[in-house]
Amino acid sequence: MPPDKAVYILRHATPDRTLDVSNRARPLNALGKNQAEALVPFLQTLGLSAVYTSPFLRAIETVRPFCKAADLEPILREDLRESGDKEPIDQVTDRMIGAVTSIVGALGDRNVLISTHGGCTWGTIRHFDPAFDYENYKRIRTPDIFRIINDVGELSIDGDFKFAID
Repeated sequence: MPPDKAVYILRHATPDRTLDVSNRARPLNALGKNQAEALVPFLQTLGLSAVYTSPFLRAIETVRPFCKAADLEPILREDLRESGDKEPIDQVTDRMIGAVTSIVGALGDRNVLISTHGGCTWGTIRHFDPAFDYENYKRIRTPDIFRIINDVGELSIDGDFKFAID
């Protein structure tokens, strides 16, 4: 059973790396589209009332099937974008924690989903768990989901939360 208030951090599904497009315009590949569809039943169990996403196409495409099924409009936020090549992880962490804090401040008593990227997911998790190092980052899957508990504005990572889809 999901907690009363949580923020779910979703790393996007598998992107198509064969296309010669900008990083921002990189879509999901066929596997990624199937993964996005497979997320729908799981996400429907979380009591989500809002979906925030990076403006990068693969993050949007990952949540699109769920948003359609749940009749939700994804909210694009530039601060959820992928980390830049030269953006230090500490800056990514600060940007992501700022975004999460802002979202919780606006929707504090609702369960929300944030669709973002691997480095952003890593930065967010390591804020709450400094032991979540680079080796852990390399194990973040596409897609993968982590849960942050929101206890009256006090945020903490839910280390017991497990995500798996078939």
